[in-house]
Amino acid sequence: MLMSERAPTRLPSYGSSQRWAGANLHTTVLVQGPSHSEIIYPIPTRNVEFTFSPVGPNSMLLLPQADEGDAHPRYYITVMPSCFMPLSHITTIYRGANENAPRVGEFEMGITSVASERQIGTRPPEPLAAVLKKVGIFNGNRWRWSRNVGPNLAYSYLFWECNAAPFTCFTEDEQKKPGKAVAWFTPQRAANRTGASARLSHLEVTPQGQMLFDDIIMSILTIERKLLQPPEPKFLFNFH
Repeated sequence: MLMSERAPTRLPSYGSSQRWAGANLHTTVLVQGPSHSEIIYPIPTRNVEFTFSPVGPNSMLLLPQADEGDAHPRYYITVMPSCFMPLSHITTIYRGANENAPRVGEFEMGITSVASERQIGTRPPEPLAAVLKKVGIFNGNRWRWSRNVGPNLAYSYLFWECNAAPFTCFTEDEQKKPGKAVAWFTPQRAANRTGASARLSHLEVTPQGQMLFDDIIMSILTIERKLLQPPEPKFLFNFH
């Protein structure tokens, strides 16, 4: 069972205490997250690259590249087994450096008879099957993520094209189809195929994508989990 959301939190602006690459940042702006809490941070004027950096056996931080003016971790991500069903795992996402930061939401997936769910902000849990769907010709690796954009369960969509790395995230156009690219995700397994030194998974986000960051990070974590799950029960364990 997914936990309920704590009270919405207003994030502080780091503009007064952190040195920013001024030429690459707009004035600090207010952005609305899926939990409808207020998010305040400078929006870059160019694409920014982030790395998924492990910080323990079951957690990682989404960190900007070392050459960025903003050194603050953008998200803290943890994965924990369900106490009642340890083969099912709960991924929780916080907007900050640790579990004391504002909580974005969580999703649960695993080996269990209970349907997978996501829970965002103060909203009740939703079945993943209802908010994340494969779409497109022949049901290929294009995914549609339903975004919560209003208090009355209104939705808009993000689309992920995952046929080849880097996976590309698009906003929706007027016909509810993929429109403008706002993010690119390169999983670690693809980054390491180049023969270069081992790389961590990384994410590149456009200025427009910064305003959709909560949904971008939650959707790609969910999709990557689905892409890595075994296609058949006989492949359930990796020691066959």
